[in-house]
Amino acid sequence: MKSILLHIYDDVDLGHRVAAAIALARAFDAEVACLQVTPLPDYITVDPFGGMYAYQPIMDEIRERETHIRERTLAQIDGAGLRSIWEQVDGNIAAGLIEAGALNDVTILSQPRRGHCEGIRPVKVIPEVATKGVAPVLALPAGEHRVDPQAVAAIAWNGSAQSARALRASLPLVARAAEVHLIEVTGRHHAIAVEAAARFLELRGITAAIRKVDSDGRAVSDALRDATLALGAGLLVMGAYGHSRMTEIVLGGVSNDLVGWMPIPLLLAH
Repeated sequence: MKSILLHIYDDVDLGHRVAAAIALARAFDAEVACLQVTPLPDYITVDPFGGMYAYQPIMDEIRERETHIRERTLAQIDGAGLRSIWEQVDGNIAAGLIEAGALNDVTILSQPRRGHCEGIRPVKVIPEVATKGVAPVLALPAGEHRVDPQAVAAIAWNGSAQSARALRASLPLVARAAEVHLIEVTGRHHAIAVEAAARFLELRGITAAIRKVDSDGRAVSDALRDATLALGAGLLVMGAYGHSRMTEIVLGGVSNDLVGWMPIPLLLAH
């Protein structure tokens, strides 16, 4: 892992994303690629005659705030003795992250805030970026910045191509984990056996324990969450599924349930 894409947006969790990017970059001697996408269409007015314009005082204020965020963020990264690059573009946020992620190893995003929030909420782009992008998404819990490559890692396994791709994408992280656990919720047919996933890791020098969990009438997402937290895991790896025009993240509904409700980082790959 040598390049980390960091989403720059003036929301309440920006500081947590910056801290997580710094922690990862230190661990892997990686470069932090900062991407600031201004959703310009949100600030453009269309008149009845087909004209388009942006209210200049508002744009001036936006640019001034962006400059402040840039200076503050780069000062933090430079102060940590890390390499960084900065890009600012105008357009659709998800599309910008997907394009930039094509040549980065991971994209750091924030899970959505639920309930009351003092300040600007993180933009809800995880589903689209995770299912359409090349780079895996590291989705941080709201208000959380802890990313520890040496923490216990859990990998959700359902025998699908998506879960296999997520496993592959997680190799740089799980290779450093104190323990690795493959968690399979029983009761469903799995095209690729969890034992094959364990063998894949073993051939790459990673020992993984297999945990077969009975849902006991619970939703699969609840069973997976409970099993992951019971292990004291600091990371959960899982496949991201594109589903319908809404591009929801679906792993039998599991990923969609866990994004925003998981107190540890999620590594999602399609």
